[in-house]
Amino acid sequence: MTNHYYRDDHITLYVGDMRDVLPALDITADLVVADPPYAETALAWDRWPDGWPDIAAIVTRSMWQHAHVP
Repeated sequence: MTNHYYRDDHITLYVGDMRDVLPALDITADLVVADPPYAETALAWDRWPDGWPDIAAIVTRSMWQHAHVP
């Protein structure tokens, strides 16, 4: 099971690759807020996470993504 990063009476936050975290939770989320990497650097972690919208759509009723403005 995925450990939470923060939890109170109203919210639980997880840190990790959402492609791993969301399916492991086995829930329907009220909201997914995502700020995926935009592949703007040569850093190994800065890669577009293929398939994330499809996985998020399976487990949530609403999804918001941070808008990147150059």
